Amino acid sequence: MKSNISNDNNLLIKIFFIFIGSYAINYFIIDVYNWYSSKLITLFFNKTDIHADAIKAALSLKSIIGDPSSLPMFKAWNGIFQGYIVGYSDYSGVGTPGTIYHHPPLTFFYFETIAFAMRWGFNPRSIVLFIALLSISLLVLIIFNIKRKFNLSSLEFACLVTLSLFCYPFIFALNRANFPAIFSFLLLYFWIFNLSEKNKFLPLAFALNIRPNIFFAALPFLKFDRFNYKYLLTLIIQAFLIFILFLYISNDLNNKYSVESFLSSLNEYKKSYLFMGPGDAYNSSLHSLSRFFSIVFGINYYATYFSYLLIYLALVLYVYLFIRINNTIRSFIGASACMILTPVFADYHLLIFLVPLTFSVIEYKITPYISNIIGLITILLISPKVNFLNHGFTPNTYINPFLVLLGFIFICKYCKPVTYNSVFKCFKVNCEK
Repeated sequence: MKSNISNDNNLLIKIFFIFIGSYAINYFIIDVYNWYSSKLITLFFNKTDIHADAIKAALSLKSIIGDPSSLPMFKAWNGIFQGYIVGYSDYSGVGTPGTIYHHPPLTFFYFETIAFAMRWGFNPRSIVLFIALLSISLLVLIIFNIKRKFNLSSLEFACLVTLSLFCYPFIFALNRANFPAIFSFLLLYFWIFNLSEKNKFLPLAFALNIRPNIFFAALPFLKFDRFNYKYLLTLIIQAFLIFILFLYISNDLNNKYSVESFLSSLNEYKKSYLFMGPGDAYNSSLHSLSRFFSIVFGINYYATYFSYLLIYLALVLYVYLFIRINNTIRSFIGASACMILTPVFADYHLLIFLVPLTFSVIEYKITPYISNIIGLITILLISPKVNFLNHGFTPNTYINPFLVLLGFIFICKYCKPVTYNSVFKCFKVNCEK
């Protein structure tokens, strides 16, 4: 699939204006607020918790690390990292709270790798820097591959690279050192733009073993007619084999990790994180939105949840039935479904909206209305929104879900309707634009 796109892509001008403006406005708010208030605010976590999703998590694996203070070069570590030795708990049986054992085997293997690296004398900051540079390099390579495949101009390539590397969710992921979020996105990003390649489900199978919920983002790109169920079966088999392989490897490296500890820790995570408040901040999901209206305004949780869900599903159904489906719309539906239906959708997972943003640039000359709508909505979704309210929630919680609805409303209002589309046909990648 090729597209001839001129250098004067007006969408890019609008996107960059919003992108730069959002950072300028947010930092202006931060400066003004911090000047007049004793409570300091920032776009990200407090610096005393920097890179915690990698370093603090790995240091909790005492069966690998042992006593962190006895590690080589421990005294040369940054004081923040030294304080992480009293962070998360290691697993000590069913019901142990605050562990990282709720992660799937492939993600847990990533934590084990970091733990062994620190055990062998590597400085935590060097580990984070290496993985960050690897992530940046892979992202640029994938966008370069997209440039070649879709005949993008050098200007469009440079703009996509800049938007991707400096967008809020990517910087947020680097700040937290949540590289599983980045890698799952990169695998999805690569898979979607290389659907015609051999072994096309392997990247997605790996992504699902890092972040299973990413299946929602991939779903609109799977073929579901009666002749192609074998594709879905192939994906399931590959994902299952990867799960079993890394379950064995992770257990071999740390015998505390097993199916029992995984399921037990997942249950504890749901009780302590999902329903007790810590998961509310930096979360754009429908679950968090419903908790926001319930806690702040006293509106019934289920009333908010199902009202929003019905409106969302009605809009998506209308788009599928009466709007010409292209890859920009398809990817926006997948990304929004992943955000809405994932209970804890932290801000770094907003990276998946780079997929519809990329498609909006690629298909701008073919479907300018759709590209303008989705391009502008997605750049708003991945723009920073500073939190200066003291109620435990962050602005993405109560802004992003409504931006998604707004995007679908504009699509329904301004995009040319067509006659009824077969639902199965709509799921095909090569359907009519």
